[in-house]
This record gives sequence, structure tokens and C-alpha cells, in this order.
Amino acid sequence: STAASGEKSFTEVAEWTCKPGYSTNGKIKGPTSFKKQCEASGSFGKASPSDCVDIDFCGDSPCTRNGICSDAGVGVPFPGYTCSCHEGFEVKKNADGSEKCSADDCAGSPCGDGGTCTDLSKVGGADGSWGCECQDG
Repeated sequence: STAASGEKSFTEVAEWTCKPGYSTNGKIKGPTSFKKQCEASGSFGKASPSDCVDIDFCGDSPCTRNGICSDAGVGVPFPGYTCSCHEGFEVKKNADGSEKCSADDCAGSPCGDGGTCTDLSKVGGADGSWGCECQDG
């Protein structure tokens, strides 16, 4: 965390702001600042919260039950995680840039018997797009 600039005298209050990737409770939308009062000894008194904590970006299961969330490391800012999806699911980007696991675009065999589905979003196509290659006859 970083403190507001300037010296503080007895009874004055200093405010600290957490760096990106941290909050005072480790939650994504948690508070990102805290205050401490300067004591007669010249040190800052106890406060609750009293420090910044690395955000656990996997705490709310952003990949859903269709994948495994891996936190990107200490102090890494939003989105701060990656998803590894189970068979039949793929990583999709949310509007805010975060990831989730959704059904593969070829799930349910949209090409029918004898057809081979290609998930075009995995080869540079738009999300939700797929193509079919069918056998002769």
C-alpha cells in the first residue's frame, strides 16, 4: 500500500491506498484504503483493517464448475486469473476482459451424423461461430 504524502503529527490521520491486485479484505470488490491515526509515540496506531491483502480472484469461481481457476499470482491486477476448461467447454471472454468456461461451440454435434464440426472461435473466428465439413454422399 502507499500512504498519502506528507508528514503527520500527533492525532492526525494518514490514509493508505492499496496497489492494484490488492484490497483490505482480499475480495475483488473489497475496500482499497484504510486510515491510521498518528500517536504520541510517533508511530501509527492500530486500525482494522490495517494492511492490504492479495486479491483471491478465484474465490468466486469465475470459471464456473466447467473449469479450473488458476490465480495469476500475488499482486497481479484484474482479471488476475486464467481458466482451464473441462472437456466440451472452452474459455470465453466476458465484456470486462475476464474469463469463464462455456460450452464448446461444437457441443451437441451441430453438423449431424457424418459431419465434422470446427469451432471457428478457436481459429480466429467470432465467438459462437462454427463450420461443418461433411462426407461425400
